[in-house]
Amino acid sequence: MELTADLTPVEIIQTADLEERSKLPDLSNHQVYCGLDSCVTHEVHEVIAEQQDENTALIYGFSRALQAPVLEMMLRGMLTDEEEVYELTRVYEKRRRRVQYVVDHLANAIWDKELNPNSPKQLQELFYGHMGLPEIYKYEKGQKKLTCNRDALEKMQSYRYARAISIAVLASKSLSKKIGVLKSGIDDDGRMRFSYNIGGTNTGRFSSNKSVFGGGTNGQNITDELRRVFVADPGKKLAYLDLEQAESRLTAYIAGDGSYIAACESDDLHVAVARDIWPELNWSSGPNRNPASDRETSEQKFYRQFSYRDLAKRGGHLTNYVGQPASNAKNLHISVEVMKKFHTSYLKKFSGIRRYHGDTARILHVKKTITTPLGRKRLFFGRVYEDDILRKGVAYVPQSSVGDILNLGMWKVWKHLKEVQLLSQLHDAILFQYEDDPEIEARIIAAAKELMTIKVTITDTSLREPKTREMIIPVDATVGWNWAKYDPKKKFFKDGNPDGLLSYGKKPERKRLHHQEGNLLSRIM
Repeated sequence: MELTADLTPVEIIQTADLEERSKLPDLSNHQVYCGLDSCVTHEVHEVIAEQQDENTALIYGFSRALQAPVLEMMLRGMLTDEEEVYELTRVYEKRRRRVQYVVDHLANAIWDKELNPNSPKQLQELFYGHMGLPEIYKYEKGQKKLTCNRDALEKMQSYRYARAISIAVLASKSLSKKIGVLKSGIDDDGRMRFSYNIGGTNTGRFSSNKSVFGGGTNGQNITDELRRVFVADPGKKLAYLDLEQAESRLTAYIAGDGSYIAACESDDLHVAVARDIWPELNWSSGPNRNPASDRETSEQKFYRQFSYRDLAKRGGHLTNYVGQPASNAKNLHISVEVMKKFHTSYLKKFSGIRRYHGDTARILHVKKTITTPLGRKRLFFGRVYEDDILRKGVAYVPQSSVGDILNLGMWKVWKHLKEVQLLSQLHDAILFQYEDDPEIEARIIAAAKELMTIKVTITDTSLREPKTREMIIPVDATVGWNWAKYDPKKKFFKDGNPDGLLSYGKKPERKRLHHQEGNLLSRIM
């Protein structure tokens, strides 16, 4: 039988011959638009390709190679437990009602009526109109706009009479967002999908947002509490592989600070920092040194809700990135005096970090360009002598390097372990699932850890006697059947979350207790 087809030839339109006001039929307009969209992109690529050096060409090629595993994650999504979703939604709605009561109580005292925390108009009328706070603006697409967004509400907390209601409004908005994600962010097949943007930041790290279909949320900012609703598929098990203290290690090696490198390579970085900053505490020593005892010592209360270890962890991170005592104290909600003492002791003990800050400032002044040990280059625009640019410059190498190391490890896992299904990328960790079988698990975890263990050669920034060292970031593996942590002491979950993530190889031996047969829809189908 002879096959025939009605082939309508596509009109060839010479766009170079068109004038600005040329009128074309709708179909021709669409053809021109699509043609230009494709051709201009290619023309831009040809121009940019000529400007690439060996390093930038390598980074560009790597970014393109990441498209396949990232697209798989975006299409696959993560299965949710409908019972956990229902229960957590109920908990959040109960909390929101309590918070709304507080918001309305405060609003009535201020302007004799209730307040909708999700109404920008009402928030602006309350804070700027009725309470007379200084107006806060943001720039959006080049336009200056009055705002009551999260940053603005956090700034308002510095005014004593606005502190309580701004905190309550933020809490209400946060709960509303979580409820919205749980109610409308899950697709019909019971999975939540996220979008990942490979080129979404100027550090090379991924950014994340809702899926292209409108569901999901920022997949890299899921709270520990919310993580429990995400579960492995039936017959599968989750593995969470994390680069241990990754940014701190990069900071130590790029700063060339031997003491901080030693702390990073110890059993527990934050305990080691606490030992160095507060040597007067009852630490174990000598041949009888006991890491468990030292951890217990570091967990003693130091100031308000903070233990010594808490301040070593959070205060150290802020100080590494040029945080000053006043701003650090504000971020951590502690006194400036406490933060000043910590800041002074920290930089005295780890003097290489202060030197790294100065070296970075000089590099920015002279070159305006910083290149990471992995070859990613960033040109810094603006006034390089401003504190904001310095903070970005200091943070750039650790954050960018960790992102590239993680993404290279993720790509290798995707490329070489066909049994693994990638689920998420989280700045310094990846989440994947595999067949729930002990023998398969042992092989997969060992292989994945080896593939993600990447040796990097780093030359520190010292201008006098720079040293070159080799750095390896250890990979920690936890496994389980939902994304939240196993909690045997029941600090966060009433039932201890028996299906949660537990360090691989640690007892007790467990079997999956919940969601063994998938969600209700999959069981019906």
